Amino acid sequence: METEERRKLFDQLLQLLDTFDEVCRKNGLHYMLLGGSLLGAVRHKGFIPWDDDLDVGLLREDYDKLLALPADTFKAPYFLQTPATDKGYFKSIIKLRKSDTTFIPYKDAVYDMNHGIFLDIFPLDAVPDDPAALKKELASLRLQAKLLLFVGRIDGHVGTEGLSAAKKVMYYALIPLKKLGLLSGKSIFDKINRICRRGAGKKTARTGLINFTFDNPRFLWDSEVFSGIADYPFEGRQYPGPADYDGYLKNAYGDYMKPVKQSSEHGTSVFDTETPYPEYIAAHREELHRRWLESRNK
Repeated sequence: METEERRKLFDQLLQLLDTFDEVCRKNGLHYMLLGGSLLGAVRHKGFIPWDDDLDVGLLREDYDKLLALPADTFKAPYFLQTPATDKGYFKSIIKLRKSDTTFIPYKDAVYDMNHGIFLDIFPLDAVPDDPAALKKELASLRLQAKLLLFVGRIDGHVGTEGLSAAKKVMYYALIPLKKLGLLSGKSIFDKINRICRRGAGKKTARTGLINFTFDNPRFLWDSEVFSGIADYPFEGRQYPGPADYDGYLKNAYGDYMKPVKQSSEHGTSVFDTETPYPEYIAAHREELHRRWLESRNK
């Protein structure tokens, strides 16, 4: 049953999606509903009732154009979050945040970064056809993702709490590189995008989320799946998605028309649609820290 609070969350998410849609249309960028959002559009004509987020994606060319837009393209309270725009942010995908709200997965709770309700934005990249080239590319991406996590700990004022002895050594080894300006969240994020961009413009058999899910076959599709875009009904509106929704959803979910209730990809989280995240964190700091420790032990 959809609760009143979840409906409020859905309303905020739709505001984020409408804002993103407006910017994309104004700048000639083509995006698509992905993941559970596309599944919700096809199966429910809106949100999956137990979901708590929205996912969109852009093919690499349009994704790069999005990153190149002027910094003031999204007006407050909206904020395009990347490791370049938010020093404490430690993930390789980008998010559009609504800064006058709160959404905090407990596993992220102690990082000093924007914690507003968000829209996930994924790049869709060409997957190398040569297995050796793919293996090399994925190894590079995994390394950069680990570095980004460590730098996020430094810039997000998390420190070494919860790290193993070996990881603490790695943490402290990176601090001098940061102080010398040789390493930053922005530089790692830029390198991740350079690695993924190697296949840009090439016709490969598969396209996928290689900067996020790496070689998970659920998120590597036949490139033809993304050869066309169609509009889908979603909460009384229309939003674009892959024209071959069946090819996308079968690969990602199997028998996708059979509902399987599961927890969000984000795990246990807290949200507040009416309180800006700095105020929420200030009032619940000890509780969020405890929840973060609990999430690490699961």
